[in-house]
Amino acid sequence: MIDDLVRFLVWSGCVSQSIERLRPELPRWERWLRQRGHTAVPDLRYARWWRWDEVRAGNDVNLLINQAAGNQPMAHQLRNLTRVRPFKV
Repeated sequence: MIDDLVRFLVWSGCVSQSIERLRPELPRWERWLRQRGHTAVPDLRYARWWRWDEVRAGNDVNLLINQAAGNQPMAHQLRNLTRVRPFKV
């Protein structure tokens, strides 16, 4: 799954320096994804044809990427979308 995460990062537009900086975090990301019920990271090249479970996995990976990048507004929205945190009413 770590190779799939690296591929997802590459296709997301991350540069090699960013990927190398994130590489120590990838085992933790894999554990978190597996705890959430994901068995694979979807291939971003085929996002247009993803099944529902692949969309959920892709959203969770995007959440991890945005949190690592410090993109708090997007990470906040993705936490709501992925139900990591319940919606505030």
